[in-house]
Amino acid sequence: MPSPFTKTSRLGPLTIPPLAWTIFVLSLLLNAISVGAQPTTDPQIEGLLDLLQEEQSLQPFELGEIFSATSQPLGPTTATFEVTAQDILDQNARSLADALRFVPGLYLSVGGTTAPSFASIRGLTARQNVVFIDGRPVYDPFFGDLRLENLPVDNIAKIKVIKGPVDPVYGPNTIGTVINIVTKRGTAVPSTRGTISYDAHNTQDYWLEHGGRNNQFNYYLAGSYRRSNGFSLANDFSPTAVQPGEFREQSSLEKGNVSGNFGYDFSAENKVALVVGYYDAKQDNPVNINLRGTARQGLPFTRFTDWKRWYTDLYGQTKIGNRLELRGNAYFDRFQNDLAIFTDDTFSTVDDVSKDTNDVFGINAQGTFSLTDFVKIKGGVFLKQDQHERKSSDGREEIDSFTTGYFLDTEWVPIPNLIVSAGLNYDILYANSDRTVSAVSPRGAVIFQPFTSTRLHAAIGQKSRLPRLINLYSGVSNLSLQEERNLLVEVGASQSFLENRLELGVTWFRNALDDVIGFVRLPGAGRRTQDQNLTDATTMGIESYLSAKLTDSVKLLMDYTYLNVSVDTDNESHFDRFLHQFNANLQYQSNFGLGGFLQVSYIDGEPDAFPFNSTIGTNSLINFVLLNGKITYEIYKGIRPFLAIENLTDSNYARNLGFPESGRRFFVGINAQF
Repeated sequence: MPSPFTKTSRLGPLTIPPLAWTIFVLSLLLNAISVGAQPTTDPQIEGLLDLLQEEQSLQPFELGEIFSATSQPLGPTTATFEVTAQDILDQNARSLADALRFVPGLYLSVGGTTAPSFASIRGLTARQNVVFIDGRPVYDPFFGDLRLENLPVDNIAKIKVIKGPVDPVYGPNTIGTVINIVTKRGTAVPSTRGTISYDAHNTQDYWLEHGGRNNQFNYYLAGSYRRSNGFSLANDFSPTAVQPGEFREQSSLEKGNVSGNFGYDFSAENKVALVVGYYDAKQDNPVNINLRGTARQGLPFTRFTDWKRWYTDLYGQTKIGNRLELRGNAYFDRFQNDLAIFTDDTFSTVDDVSKDTNDVFGINAQGTFSLTDFVKIKGGVFLKQDQHERKSSDGREEIDSFTTGYFLDTEWVPIPNLIVSAGLNYDILYANSDRTVSAVSPRGAVIFQPFTSTRLHAAIGQKSRLPRLINLYSGVSNLSLQEERNLLVEVGASQSFLENRLELGVTWFRNALDDVIGFVRLPGAGRRTQDQNLTDATTMGIESYLSAKLTDSVKLLMDYTYLNVSVDTDNESHFDRFLHQFNANLQYQSNFGLGGFLQVSYIDGEPDAFPFNSTIGTNSLINFVLLNGKITYEIYKGIRPFLAIENLTDSNYARNLGFPESGRRFFVGINAQF
């Protein structure tokens, strides 16, 4: 077969995108302005500024964070895992999907048509987990889920994965886990960062970001560009009819984005900010390799010839007196895509093009009042308009919904090492003037720290998910759908030793879901489908972790998750599924510039919590070990070439059966900060 380095694609030859040059030149100009605004530095404190620059340049955008009424001096009230900007670099992550690959209890499914990458957490599906970016829910208004691989990571400061019965402050539809992404903001020390990497099949990645501050004004600019002709499968892959060779058919992509964050701080407590962004992509959807011939089961032969996203957010915060703080944001988010549908597996004849435009308008407003030094109350409102338009050969459809959400959250600190919180959500969905669905979701939690090295927490809540537009109107409409409900319970403990150099933690959790929405095939011709409340399920398991600072240069993090899923459907069928997941990563950073990162992940079981249809599927057992690594060396201050290896053992594996992932890959590149 031809050399993978000469594989051709419709994307054309290697070029440096104009977007990269534009951001680069703009960042240099802004850097010069910021530097010019800085006072001259005494040589005696230059060393101190050098030490602070790395930390300051990664400051998160505080107005975009979501805070409960609980000030959380004892930590969050439910299990929370954080992925930092440094973790993203270490893992060679190139999208949000990549950044979430090794989160405890999270199973990243890869492969599909409209949402090829989605996260299943504690057995709950993508539509039962909510993604936020700077306090704004991000999702496809029609489907209710999100293409995780189409969210870039160049401007991310941290990702917080919040499990269990989450705080009411996160608003409607938080029936499961919340993935809360916080981006970066400019700081007093101007900083420019860039990353370039290359892999086989003309795979190129460019990141560039710049931030700074001039008096009360701060700014942060970021952009990235990625293209690839595809990837090769493992050497021991067995070809099939629709995947005859080692090179993965229809796996090319081209993506670019640019974003900006502009803030003005009137004071430490009174701030405003404007966040804008644009994303543009073209991407193939590799098909299930087990398809027979050219059978079009579920429209498998597709390609996104265009996938765009625009967004604008306005944030504000103010404090009135010593006890009342107000904050909020207004946003507009547009998803627009053209999905080309082909008649066969050669992708040569277009059968139809589906053009979707999805708009989300929203306002979040919140206030926190300190009733006493020991009692806080937080309340707020969420208003959100979803609009969906689809054009295809079948005609044109337009549907919309309006969601309102109200919440109240309270905190009581009777003694310094005990926090008790309770809250309530009341959410209402108005669907296309046809139907109103409402849900009430109470929640409570307690944190107790008997010793400085010991922490205990427990939380319980009844959470709900309102039907999405696809549930109400796809196939044969069903306007009698009820909301999904989930009774969540979580109990956990953590213990540190050796002056916090070693920490152990364990959490037990249980989700009891009622009236889960799935689709059924109706009798008669045309293979018509309808969404119904048809499934009850219980997911239960344990998450544990060990974090150790072995030396000043070596850190170790290990976690293990066991999950059991029990499902009952309306046709009185019952089945159980299980999942074992183990992750470990070893980090090394010397004082002479050499750094290393080694990560192993082991998956065994059936990660799909339950089917979206009324027919229980065939066995979907997954079992694989994945080994990744990265080596860096600082050749000059802030300049770090690297070599990253993914799937070091060249294993033939798939997180989603029928969608094999890449074999061994080598990425060479350089990270720079100045």
